[in-house]
Amino acid sequence: MKGVVGPHNYIEFLIKGIFVSREGAITIVMPPQIAQDMYDYGYKSKSDIYEYIWKKSFEPIRDYRMRGTPDESTNGWMGIERTSGKHWKELSDDYMVPTNGASPDGNCIIVCDGMETCTERFGGGHGAAYSIDAWR
Repeated sequence: MKGVVGPHNYIEFLIKGIFVSREGAITIVMPPQIAQDMYDYGYKSKSDIYEYIWKKSFEPIRDYRMRGTPDESTNGWMGIERTSGKHWKELSDDYMVPTNGASPDGNCIIVCDGMETCTERFGGGHGAAYSIDAWR
């Protein structure tokens, strides 16, 4: 097998295109070896990965308006956009909004030994997934 010896940014591969068809926080379940690879790549904490995912989720509001679900989450575009503090209708078409949620804190990574190098990703967020980091 030919390739380039790692470490590689597996998170970039994993989330590529994920926000095209969904929005909101995500949960990633990964084995310890991939978690170690991410540490070796430069992510020193789960928070670093959450921040990376969140930053990669930004898209121009002109594209965001084409989705169906924001009609509800923006209160018919009459509500306040959280990162700017402005009404949705006041924002320019090129204003970048995070499709991963208002902050990186909704994301969740679970590291568990599944005896495989398989990673799963799920929808998550408020009411669906909770980080146990705060309980340690």
